[in-house]
Amino acid sequence: MLALGLVAGCHPAASIAGNVLQTSAGPDVPISDARVTVRCPELGTQTLTATSDGQGAFRLLMEVRFSRECTLEVTHPDYLPASFVLGARCGETDDEASAGYCPVRSRIVIRLEPTP
Repeated sequence: MLALGLVAGCHPAASIAGNVLQTSAGPDVPISDARVTVRCPELGTQTLTATSDGQGAFRLLMEVRFSRECTLEVTHPDYLPASFVLGARCGETDDEASAGYCPVRSRIVIRLEPTP
């Protein structure tokens, strides 16, 4: 498993940062201790993981750009899990050569529903 902190000497080429929030009718409520996991075809069986902090913030780093085919999963014991293909949320690039990848610096917001 690859962790949030990359091996010493590596220079991350891409990052995905964001917030995990509770769905509600009122103001956004951050969710701490949510596990954010990314699985990418180029990583094989390895995954990247991060845990959201007290503000619901997380950040994942990778040496290569994130493929739009990567999947992102978010879990927390008190909330229903969420899973989606990263390309549906990471934004577009203007560079045709980068069409299969997320922008180098992507930011996303993930909303979870409380477990019934």
